Amino acid sequence: MCDRFDFVDELTAYLYSSNLLKYIEVYVQKVSPQKTPMVVGKLLDLECSEEFIRNLINSVGQICPVAELVEQVMIHDADDDDEMNHYVCIDGR
Repeated sequence: MCDRFDFVDELTAYLYSSNLLKYIEVYVQKVSPQKTPMVVGKLLDLECSEEFIRNLINSVGQICPVAELVEQVMIHDADDDDEMNHYVCIDGR
């Protein structure tokens, strides 16, 4: 339902706060890979570990919309020295 009605932020926040990280992985890998940028943006807002975010992006691979992902990372974390910004921009995912 959350995916259908575009409540991706709420879904991500609920799963993260409930420590259901595996379900976040399943969501972006199998249910809605095109929503990976929105999920990553929300995870950055929630101060999720960069390791989890990095692994999540890698698990989705080329299915993830790169331009939207870079935009979300830049919007949600304007610190130019941030490691995640460099990772997304260099890795291209």
